[in-house]
Amino acid sequence: MKKSILLTIAIAVFLTGLILKLTGLPLPGMFMILGLIIFIAYVIVSFGKKTQLTFHDIIIISVSVILAAVVFSIIHNKVIVTILVGAAVIALIAYIIHLLMKYQKKK
Repeated sequence: MKKSILLTIAIAVFLTGLILKLTGLPLPGMFMILGLIIFIAYVIVSFGKKTQLTFHDIIIISVSVILAAVVFSIIHNKVIVTILVGAAVIALIAYIIHLLMKYQKKK
């Protein structure tokens, strides 16, 4: 459960940076990079102790590396930021639905 909280914090901080970028407020890059650092910490905590990685694990690690490249390229491009905000909001909603369904199955 602690790993899920770390992922949720990373997404929230990253989305805050994207929203700051869209509104033109200061320090959006700092929030986006901080969210990315928290996400990389989540990946390290989640997969650091595994002896053998599955395909799913490799996909998550690859996405984190691609996300790092995308963050540094979108800091100056508002159109890509708008697209990513939409994608991130949809992903966050899907993740929350996934957590709720998982919680329902436990009961």
